[in-house]
Amino acid sequence: MEEVSLTSLKGALTEKGRILTGVFKSEAEKVKGCGAFSKFLAAGFEVFHVGINVKSSVFIQQMKRFSPQVVILLCQGNINGVKQLIETIKEEGMRSMARIILYGININESV
Repeated sequence: MEEVSLTSLKGALTEKGRILTGVFKSEAEKVKGCGAFSKFLAAGFEVFHVGINVKSSVFIQQMKRFSPQVVILLCQGNINGVKQLIETIKEEGMRSMARIILYGININESV
């Protein structure tokens, strides 16, 4: 199994919830960084970043570990892979656990 460095960053304010984020496999070369982390932290969220070029199985494992209310996924080119990850989250019975936010240039209502 691929080793992932997991960094937990705690907000300075009272925690409002947990956010799990990472960069889905094959999207890594398109990432310049996520400036939103500091905004989430300042707003009082606990943020867990699972890494870059992360497999679906790692997202599932970390969702089980941290029980986030929100999962944020970058979707630039691998839309089918991200759709499959969401389907796997449903199959694992975890879809009602968290809101899933997709961001990227290819996101529209069809995704």
